[in-house]
Amino acid sequence: MPQGLAPVGDRRKRVVPLSRQFTDMMLIDIVREKVERGLLPHETPSGAVRTGGNGQPCSACELTIVPADTQLAFELPNRGVFRFHFGCWVLWLATLVQLGASPPRANHHS
Repeated sequence: MPQGLAPVGDRRKRVVPLSRQFTDMMLIDIVREKVERGLLPHETPSGAVRTGGNGQPCSACELTIVPADTQLAFELPNRGVFRFHFGCWVLWLATLVQLGASPPRANHHS
């Protein structure tokens, strides 16, 4: 599946470009609300890993991260694994920076 596309419903039937799913302003609002409600971490993790998507949902936008997409992921004790599309990761980090946190570095895994 080409980068920037997200499955809708039955993934074998239809694909809708992410740009049609959310505008940048909608994603900013979604990420900010999730941080404020504690659904996304308020702190930046150490040991974030960058890989291709594995078919799991993004913790920010909740759309599937397909293998052609870049996925950034980390695990927090007692909170579980958080996965992000690259763009959602950037928005989440920008939100944290606005709140005074410093961004983490991603590790590369093959």
